[in-house]
Amino acid sequence: MSTPSHTTDAQTWQLQAQNALLKINKIVREMDQSENLEQVTRSFFTLLQSLNIDFQILVIHFLLDAQNYQFVSYQFPQTQKHHFEQYNPKMYDFFRANQQRYRKDLEVNLEGLSSLKWVRERYQCPIRSTLDLPFATGVLSLLSIHPDPFTDLQITLILEMTEVLSTGVKRAQDLSRLETQNQSLKNYSSRLQHMSQLLVQVQENERRALARELHDEIGQALTSIKIDLQMQQELGKQKGIDLTDSIQTVNNTLEQVRGLSLNLRPSILDDFGLNAALRWFVDRHQKLDTKIDLIFNAQDQRYPEHVETACFRIVQEALVNALRHAQSTHITIHLTSTQNALTLQILDDGIGFNVLEAQKNAFAGQSSGLLNIQERTELLGGTVKIVSTPQQGTSIYVDIPITPNTTEKTTNEAHSSRIGR
Repeated sequence: MSTPSHTTDAQTWQLQAQNALLKINKIVREMDQSENLEQVTRSFFTLLQSLNIDFQILVIHFLLDAQNYQFVSYQFPQTQKHHFEQYNPKMYDFFRANQQRYRKDLEVNLEGLSSLKWVRERYQCPIRSTLDLPFATGVLSLLSIHPDPFTDLQITLILEMTEVLSTGVKRAQDLSRLETQNQSLKNYSSRLQHMSQLLVQVQENERRALARELHDEIGQALTSIKIDLQMQQELGKQKGIDLTDSIQTVNNTLEQVRGLSLNLRPSILDDFGLNAALRWFVDRHQKLDTKIDLIFNAQDQRYPEHVETACFRIVQEALVNALRHAQSTHITIHLTSTQNALTLQILDDGIGFNVLEAQKNAFAGQSSGLLNIQERTELLGGTVKIVSTPQQGTSIYVDIPITPNTTEKTTNEAHSSRIGR
């Protein structure tokens, strides 16, 4: 079709062209993923048709991989092969040259095409002319059954439309690439979290095994030695044999072994659960100059083993740090449970500290207390908040999710575990 010669027709066509530019601009602005390329190609095809541009087939070749000359192409009207990927070095060279190519009347001059018959069979249409326009992200091709269908004004408009298209395509490809990278990071983070959980579980299993070994094997051996020494002392009284110091040494060693065993993994945590273990731990650390309150707003029930272990270790870390460094006179531990979460609050009235500075030191390897609390919480998908001001005490808030309807199952597992031991 020729450009309208009358002024009114020309103005009408110009308005249609401006409208087409606005529409393609709106379409590409709404592109959020490169998977929308087929939809955009279809819209481009419809817009060109609305301008009465004389063509029968539109093909847009989008560059996928420059290093490997890979393009993904969409053809409209659709055929059985309307969407295909191709390795096409010649297409890439034409794309890089960035020179438009208008082949007129192919029956007279093929202009580089090896066979007009092949082209017509490929597109199932009696093609006589082609218009190829490189743009920033690919090549647009229009195929017509007429020998000279496109005017300079039409070509200029199509070029402007392809420039708008390329902007949207590049943005969509960038978004898709960013989404892929984000997904890769999420997958990596998930794998890293899973490995960390396994490491924590292995550590706890090793602690449990070592604690049992200390208590059952070494503890019993030391108890046997102590009894033998006491018997020898009774038998040797007439001979003036005094084994009091040896017995005391064995007794002190036995207490140290028991202490090590309990610190590694208190059996009360496995046998009776979190509440009982916290009561035992707090009673064990009560001091004359520091009052420790333990408040339960939670039922005395069993929780998943990994949740009980994490909560106990968090309290252990926070309480020991407060006793060692905070110079506090009062420490309060709150444990609250809901159907879906356990909440811990550890509050002290000590000297406090600079949280940001402490976190920097922790990441530098100077102190691991706060980092241990944070990592154990985050491994379970929980949240931790630490509030502290110098000379105004410290508050630690921890929320750990628990799976609904797991307490009965966990109680049964704990019972089975005790029987197995």
